[in-house]
Amino acid sequence: MWGRIFVNSFVTGRVRLVWNCRSFFTMQLKTKEFQSLFTEGLKSIAELFEKNQFELRIAGGAVRDLLSGKRPDDVDFATTATPEEMKSIFQAAGIRMINNKGEKHGTITARIHNENFEVTTLRVDVQTDGRHAEVEFTTDWKKDAERRDLTINSMFFGLDGTLYDYFSGYEDLKNQKVRFVGSAAQRIQEDYLRILRYFRFYGRVAARPGEHEPDTLQAIRENARGLAAISGERIWVELKKTLVGNHAAHLMEIIYELEVAQYMGLPVEGNVEELKRVWQQSHNWSPKPMTLLSALFRNSEHVDKLDLRLKISREEKNLGLFMVKHRRDLVKSPEEPESLKPYTDFIIDSRELDAQSKMCELLKYQGEERLLADMKRWAIPRFPVSGHDLRKIGITSGKEIGTILQNLRDVWKESRYQMSKEELLSNVTRRLKPKSVRICRAVHTNLYFKTHQEGESAVTNPLSSRASSVAGLSKARIKTVKMTVVIVLAYIICWTPFFTVQLWSVWDVNAPTQSTTFTILMLLASLNSCANPCIYLLFGGQLPKRVMRLLCRGQSKLKDPIPEEATMVSSHYISFNLHQHHKLTVKDWQPRSLFTL
Repeated sequence: MWGRIFVNSFVTGRVRLVWNCRSFFTMQLKTKEFQSLFTEGLKSIAELFEKNQFELRIAGGAVRDLLSGKRPDDVDFATTATPEEMKSIFQAAGIRMINNKGEKHGTITARIHNENFEVTTLRVDVQTDGRHAEVEFTTDWKKDAERRDLTINSMFFGLDGTLYDYFSGYEDLKNQKVRFVGSAAQRIQEDYLRILRYFRFYGRVAARPGEHEPDTLQAIRENARGLAAISGERIWVELKKTLVGNHAAHLMEIIYELEVAQYMGLPVEGNVEELKRVWQQSHNWSPKPMTLLSALFRNSEHVDKLDLRLKISREEKNLGLFMVKHRRDLVKSPEEPESLKPYTDFIIDSRELDAQSKMCELLKYQGEERLLADMKRWAIPRFPVSGHDLRKIGITSGKEIGTILQNLRDVWKESRYQMSKEELLSNVTRRLKPKSVRICRAVHTNLYFKTHQEGESAVTNPLSSRASSVAGLSKARIKTVKMTVVIVLAYIICWTPFFTVQLWSVWDVNAPTQSTTFTILMLLASLNSCANPCIYLLFGGQLPKRVMRLLCRGQSKLKDPIPEEATMVSSHYISFNLHQHHKLTVKDWQPRSLFTL
């Protein structure tokens, strides 16, 4: 590539001047990537500066990209014109200027032909504090290059394709070396963020890890404390770019060896070996920065501290917490190592929109290449049953609906998400029997056992019948029968409208489901739950007393013990014992059905 650029683009030879033992190198570039930059907007800007006798050159990272054979995504320009002179030029040409925040630093942004052009006046740093600099404008291109951080970022391209290289940046780029311009310590002290910029560009340019200049590493160690004054947001931008570049594991190890990590919000005792292992097995799959960084964390507190220092996004923080929590316990099944089931079950249960994305990052962390490919192809299935479906078949209790839905979800997961709505609901309806049938069956069983027992007692002891009984039935038994009949009638009265309107809504698409009457009829089913306690209190003789207690709160408390109520409960208990004693077999025997309705 370098030979192609050098041979095809080198036109007039080299001009070599010597300044402070540094060589000034120039060459001419005419590649298709360079020519593609000349849009109508750039041509118009170039004509304006040439007409007003000011020089305009391409600066910064765009030069590095063009020399590497890439078309830059973003192009910055430098000029000998001052901000006031640029404003005068643009105003005279009727060109709109935007974003005047950079004007005090010498930057003017012009918009022409729907393109933005950021142009900065040449400058030198008069005073710096490690974060900000007071600048002075100049027309000396070398002085402007001298204040830049790295040699590969200190070059300029003229609009005719001429390269202006004052500090051997082109040579460093060819040799894939990253060096500071002049003194590394001086450049770092001008802006301590340059420590992280060095690591970021090393990951982009250097061919191999470990080829750092000793003086550079020493300068970083001695000035690492300066990062404590740099904003977390700026640190995070550079750190993320370092983590997605080449040699990320090596660079993070160097960051710890030079004692830089503690000033970046990273844990002092970070698990560097774990990060090296994760990077080694996953860097070809482009893990997210937080996926790699989470290998350093030993617990969730480390994630919280990083967020406090760097102000990471909520999505990034959640991913970090997810990785720390699940990287050890959410693993493939030993019985089915080729199956995604543990991971897909987690996604189904979590119901988070980004659950699948997080799971892909977890599989990268764990080095599961084949499972990662399967996860990327897997489409999240939709659970086919809803609470509305359960209400349609007569289940109205919110708690019961939640329990049934969870049970159905477990069954559905066991089927590998294959069971349909009809299959799942049939599972429910087989277990749901009409309550009225269960009540009548329980009444029939009670009457049968008690009548049978009374008959036996009358034969063996004719005098045992109480005077209050009628035809062998005591008052308690008669009351039980009456109460049961009333409960059944109340059930029929309350539930019949509900089932009627449900069938109506299913069979008639034009049913007035949103009307008040329709809604009231559907809610009558819930009235059944309120009616049963009232019926029970009425037959126990307690309803009047309960009403009076509500109406007369100031009166003395009414006594609660009710002999008849105890007798009625006892009769059911005795019936159940008789059933056990005689060992009679009755299908679906449910002695508590009267009370659980």
